[in-house]
Amino acid sequence: MILPKVGSCEWLADELAQARLLERPQAQQLVRRFRAEEPFGDSPEFAEFLVRQGVLTAYQAQRALDGEARNLVLGAYIVIELLGPGSMGTVYSAIGRADRRTYAIKVLPLRNQWNVRLVRKQVQAFERLPPHDAVAPFMDVGTAGKVHYLVWPFVEGKTIEELVSSGGPLRTADIARLGIQLAEALQHGHTHGIVHGLLKPTNVIVGYDGQARIVDFGIGSLLAENPDDIHGLVDTCSQALTTAGMLECASPELVLDPAHLTPEGDQYSLGCVLYFATTGSYPYPGGAAMDKVVAHQKLKPTPIWNLNREAPRPLVAVIERLMHKAPADRYRRVDEVIHDLTPLAGSGLTMVPPPVPADIRTPPPKFRLRIGRVQPAAPTPADSPPPTPQTPAQPQRRGWLGRLFGRE
Repeated sequence: MILPKVGSCEWLADELAQARLLERPQAQQLVRRFRAEEPFGDSPEFAEFLVRQGVLTAYQAQRALDGEARNLVLGAYIVIELLGPGSMGTVYSAIGRADRRTYAIKVLPLRNQWNVRLVRKQVQAFERLPPHDAVAPFMDVGTAGKVHYLVWPFVEGKTIEELVSSGGPLRTADIARLGIQLAEALQHGHTHGIVHGLLKPTNVIVGYDGQARIVDFGIGSLLAENPDDIHGLVDTCSQALTTAGMLECASPELVLDPAHLTPEGDQYSLGCVLYFATTGSYPYPGGAAMDKVVAHQKLKPTPIWNLNREAPRPLVAVIERLMHKAPADRYRRVDEVIHDLTPLAGSGLTMVPPPVPADIRTPPPKFRLRIGRVQPAAPTPADSPPPTPQTPAQPQRRGWLGRLFGRE
């Protein structure tokens, strides 16, 4: 058997087939079509061809060029895009091989202490959890190659951090509605014995329907449900707390013991999330990890009114009670938070329309792939869409909708 030359289009097709990203007959057919267009093209040109054909994403193509095609397959899932860093690992979007649905997958380094059997028990706990609009449930866990992976449904929308970063503090009514939705989700989990543990603005996604959804639900409870494996998981969580901003909303009891997960700790984190939505700032911004540990233990955050003069007193009172240092001084139950926020939420839900579809006359982007980099190709005159008439400036959109689309 003659092996294809490294760097040739045949080599890349073989890599994709061995990784099971393509069936071998499909890969061979694509090579023939590519050779008919570019007889002397090599693997970067073939990768660009596959992106144009919609066979691979630009991210997949680049990973395949780097010889990492096999790492794009994690059990029953195919990685399609890098989403970014997350708590305890890196997050990707992926497609299920069987159902073709989109998922979010968190990848963690392989650890000797990790007991997949015990983690699967947590997956089963979420399978028994009744569905809830504000909860993206923990769905699957597995090991592939040199990594472990955790799976959640993929959620469309923008995180609270993105909304606040682009438009500043949210309106009171929107903050109250978000708080109610998050409190309902936490209460749903607590009722069934599941604590989130790591709630923060980056894992609350607001959908285009106005519904807040908590992702990473179950990461924290992995610690509580794995007493025999606690050292490995606590080590992983402790590293995440110090390197990924996880201390921003961690409760005083959690920063001392990452395995100490309680419903009262979720209340504190909810208070930090609402503080961020109201002021545009984390309670203890800046400083090193140890500074944040001390701050959550002993210091009071900057008063909300110093950062947002328009914050109403009832909202400030809810946030301050949630963020009491002593768990006993917080709410007895999360449903009491819902009771206190309801008068501030007004009637109805702020509806956020989906993004405006791209102009059908605009051609899809082309990519010029090179090792280590993906660059958009410069458009040619033939690629350019016909000119469109100027339209009058649109009035500014106010409130949540305006902030979501950067109009304010």
